[in-house]
Amino acid sequence: MSEHPDARRTVSADDIGSLAELYDRFKYADDPGSTQCREAEIAYDQRVRELYEQCVEPYYKSISFFQFRGRIDAECARQIKSNQ
Repeated sequence: MSEHPDARRTVSADDIGSLAELYDRFKYADDPGSTQCREAEIAYDQRVRELYEQCVEPYYKSISFFQFRGRIDAECARQIKSNQ
């Protein structure tokens, strides 16, 4: 049985870029209690969950969501730091 051609097994640089923007908006917010901060965190959490379900969970059962989330957080922080 062949795989669907749209199957994703990696998180793209564009994904990391858009996630880094959201991560920056909630992780380094001037007002952590603001609506904008909370909305950015919710959007980030949803997108990370979607990427895990699309790119990791079907192919790599040994990688937990917690591990994946930690790696994405680190990649976002690294990108933010390199763009400063």
